[in-house]
Amino acid sequence: MVQNPRANPGSGGITAVGRRLTPAQASRRARLVDAAYALAREGGYGAVTIDGVCDRAGVARATVYHHFGSKNHLIAAAILRWGEEIQAAMRAAAPAKGDLLERVIATLRSVVDAAEAEPQLLAAAMQAVATPDVGVDETQRQLSSIVSGYLETVVDPEGALDTHVLGMVLGHVLFSSLIQMAAGRRTPEEVMQDLAMTAELALGRR
Repeated sequence: MVQNPRANPGSGGITAVGRRLTPAQASRRARLVDAAYALAREGGYGAVTIDGVCDRAGVARATVYHHFGSKNHLIAAAILRWGEEIQAAMRAAAPAKGDLLERVIATLRSVVDAAEAEPQLLAAAMQAVATPDVGVDETQRQLSSIVSGYLETVVDPEGALDTHVLGMVLGHVLFSSLIQMAAGRRTPEEVMQDLAMTAELALGRR
């Protein structure tokens, strides 16, 4: 795997050399993420090649390494986009019924359903995020923040929970469970059983 040692694993507003993106650079970066996302949906991890991404995005190889340190870093950015899309969909159809535990479980069910509906993308995501890549590490933290933010604004708008801790705990169990699901070792229902038990423990229901 080729990796750029200068790569900055941070947000989309920074280049690989630590400079702010110009509008043109931001547009090229977005095209790269879109291309990786589409290729991963179509064919999984193996379908995301640097040449394939460049062809679909209409950019040179050097542009990829200006923004991303590796293939896995690029896929991780695409997964972050996927996570943001799932979050937006959940916000649009937030669970309105049930107590706090039931709303948390309904939220987790939405994530598992979304993952089950995109098996190739899920497999690519799990393979990429399992690598010791600094860009991937940052993406995992950003995904945990998405979970925490959703719990805070939708599931617990009154602020009764420590949503950062709850999001971190549930995020870790969710990530581990999705790896097992992507590998065919756990069914979606078994994953939900694990997540429901974790939510019960975290909320003091057991």
